[in-house]
Amino acid sequence: MKNLKPLIFAAHTELKVQIPSIKISHLYEAFAAFSGFDSYAAFKVSSVRQLDDIEQANMLCFDRMQNVGFDASSALLICKQIQELSKSYNSISLDKIYKFYSNELCEGTHDENQVLEALRGYVRKGDNEAVLLGIVFTTQLLKAYDEDPDNRSAEYWHKKLKLNHELSDLQQEIVLRYAYIKPYREFLDFLHSEISNNKKIILPSPISVREITLKFNDDVDRNWTQYFSSEPDAVQDAIAYISSFQDPAVPIVSEGIYRDWQKAEALNFASRWLIAGIVDFASTDEEKWFWYYIGLNRGVDITQSNLRAINADTGEDYDDYGPMDVVGDEGQSMPKATEELKSEMHQLATLMSSTIAR
Repeated sequence: MKNLKPLIFAAHTELKVQIPSIKISHLYEAFAAFSGFDSYAAFKVSSVRQLDDIEQANMLCFDRMQNVGFDASSALLICKQIQELSKSYNSISLDKIYKFYSNELCEGTHDENQVLEALRGYVRKGDNEAVLLGIVFTTQLLKAYDEDPDNRSAEYWHKKLKLNHELSDLQQEIVLRYAYIKPYREFLDFLHSEISNNKKIILPSPISVREITLKFNDDVDRNWTQYFSSEPDAVQDAIAYISSFQDPAVPIVSEGIYRDWQKAEALNFASRWLIAGIVDFASTDEEKWFWYYIGLNRGVDITQSNLRAINADTGEDYDDYGPMDVVGDEGQSMPKATEELKSEMHQLATLMSSTIAR
């Protein structure tokens, strides 16, 4: 349960000036009534607020305060204070939204519809980190849904249910999944619309590559986030999912920001493919050498050939049997550079590598 105590104490301090007889216990009962519970004891064993109708919540709070002995004027003052307290108590921060979808919060801590609406509210205000959370968590849910072949018939069975057809247990489950995922499809459309219409919204870059991008300035406007800095592949997967069906003429993420998330992954896991791609798109020769040494520090040398023969049918190393195919590349050429520049980039890459390792 969230920490209600400091909010109650602050409200008590303020109200005691006008209502000297009020006790802290009164405010706990008032808050429980406002939240739809018969007592504070009942409220404590639940983690989900029961009332969203503010008018009804105020009526319950008012009645409870009159029942414990306050006159109408005092009861109204208490209810007003409790309503303001409730806004602080029930606010859902971005950290809580992140933890909710990362399964780091206990089940039932928040209602999912409220969490999604809270996220929508942040996006409407132009919060870049909220856009990032929305893109990643929404696409994770949609991708998992789309990968289940049973769900391909969901819309069909949903229509059948509307026509009062009897459905099997599996068909009913499929319809429930369809109903669950529908708000997230709508939310993704909402995200794309907000990004398209609000030029101030820029998907944030991972804080782990901030020093690098400042060192190799490429004139890309950026803001930064701690979210997903340790799991940049989740952001790349989300961007790839969106790109598979969104209008390429209205990209949801700029090329420069997408490369930032690739760079964050390369700092943790320097595959040959990843380093080669980053070197290709690096804005300066200096940066190309930096990423070359990042790869080299992790045993990846993109300048060396990795051509090898495989069995064209099985994909396994060729053993003189069956059709042969050649995979890999001959190695990538690096731009000319002075020994001084290469030494500087080598030292910087080594420093960055050791920082990540710690």
